[in-house]
Amino acid sequence: MSLLFKVWNITRQKKVFVVLNSDDQQLYVNLVLKASEKLELDGSTLVLESDGTIIDDDHVLRHLEKETLILLEKDQKWICATSGLNLSTCSTETK
Repeated sequence: MSLLFKVWNITRQKKVFVVLNSDDQQLYVNLVLKASEKLELDGSTLVLESDGTIIDDDHVLRHLEKETLILLEKDQKWICATSGLNLSTCSTETK
C-alpha cells in the first residue's frame, strides 16, 4: 500500500506530491529526501501547513497523509500571525 503526501516549500509557491510505501521503515527520512529533491531545496524539517506543528516521527506522519506539509530548510522558521476574529493568516520567514 502507498501513502500520498502533499508537500509545499516555505513560500507556498512550489507544491509537490510524494508517494511512499506504507511499510517504509524510514518514512520521515525518505519523505524529507524525496520532497527536497522535487522542491529543489535542502529540507530538514517537516511542519503542518495549518499551524506549524513540527512532525518528527514516522508513526505520527502515517496519520497525517491528508494534511498539507511544509518542508523547511535548516535556517527557516514557520510563523502564523492572527488578526482579530479573522481566521489565521499564515506566513513564513527566514532567520
